[in-house]
Amino acid sequence: MSNQRTWSVSAEWILPADGTVHRRAIMRGRGSVIEAVGSESTISPAVHHRELGELAVLPGLVNAHTHLELTHLRGRLPARRPLPQWLYALKTHWPAVADTGGAVADGAAEALETGTTAIADTCHNNSAWRVLKQTPLRSVCYAEVMGIGPLAEGAFERLRKHIRGCRATKKLHFGLCPHAPYTTGEEVYRQTVALAHRRHWPLATHLAETEGERQLLLHGSGKLLDFLLHMGLLNSSVQMPDCTPVDFARRVGILDGPASLLHCNFIDDRELKLLAATNVSVVCCPGSNDFFGRSGHRYAEMLAAGINVAVGTDSLASNESLDMLAELQRIRTEGKVDNQTILKMGTVNGAQAMGLAETIGTLQPGKQADWIAVKVPHDTPAPLEDILIGKGRVMEVHIAGKLACTNRSP
Repeated sequence: MSNQRTWSVSAEWILPADGTVHRRAIMRGRGSVIEAVGSESTISPAVHHRELGELAVLPGLVNAHTHLELTHLRGRLPARRPLPQWLYALKTHWPAVADTGGAVADGAAEALETGTTAIADTCHNNSAWRVLKQTPLRSVCYAEVMGIGPLAEGAFERLRKHIRGCRATKKLHFGLCPHAPYTTGEEVYRQTVALAHRRHWPLATHLAETEGERQLLLHGSGKLLDFLLHMGLLNSSVQMPDCTPVDFARRVGILDGPASLLHCNFIDDRELKLLAATNVSVVCCPGSNDFFGRSGHRYAEMLAAGINVAVGTDSLASNESLDMLAELQRIRTEGKVDNQTILKMGTVNGAQAMGLAETIGTLQPGKQADWIAVKVPHDTPAPLEDILIGKGRVMEVHIAGKLACTNRSP
């Protein structure tokens, strides 16, 4: 499609992720922008029109948290182990991450093929964006910063070095990610938050991922502390904050504005209410939780309290794939929220977490034409249900009105 050509597609189903469902419907647009969505009886096809047949059209999926640089570690780290054991294995296998560019490219291709059109990627040295810039994907690239105890000195300056020369484009944006309260000191957090606010960049941080993190921050004890001391990441001079992870996030300014809180697997009622009074998003990673044997994420209660909850795959060091549909299907099996809510968690909620909700996430007039076409069973009365129980297959992926990937046979 040329930049300003008017186009349209018709399909048996269009599911815009705004709570509506259109059967025998048309989506029309001009260039990269959607102009109208509705039934065939209300919208006329454009001159440049395609009939997709018995497919369901959905917004492109939004992966609100991953680490593409770890793509080559798929299947190489132990599952169902405590976080300290996994971290030790990650450090042992870290040389395999040397080909960051290849790992990011492979991960991006897998994500695109399975229906992801926008991705929030965290990279320890902020090198992933140079690869993602060459892909069709929309991306928010979070530069990760670590440094606590003996490693805090120079951490912020290293971050500044890694983001030097970053220039956003229409599809590529940047953010900052102080890694986690157990790897990043309070002052480094505060400096990073202040820098993000000055640049108007989004923030993200891993938070309340394990019970061990909570024990460490509250009581200064536990196996996570033993691991950090053993690896030289902490020393006896470091004072733990004597508070919960959520209280720590508030103390360092993470909760002062929009931010993505990654995981939030272990929070209590008081912390949930605290988050509900802020403008933060929580990113749930079901596949990663399965990998570690965790259960009981409170995403349904968070949504009911008004918290924006998005979904991410995390990395292939703690998941089997980057398939966002598989993540949504995991949520469907739990039966805690309805199907339209699950679709929103994988689309517009992710867009909101990335600061892109005005641009993508739903198929509505004025938004970018980021959409996927999914094959569903013949004559199904409930296409979204079929997709969420594993009966759908992504056939086409479109970004900004252009075909970005096809899984159709030549």
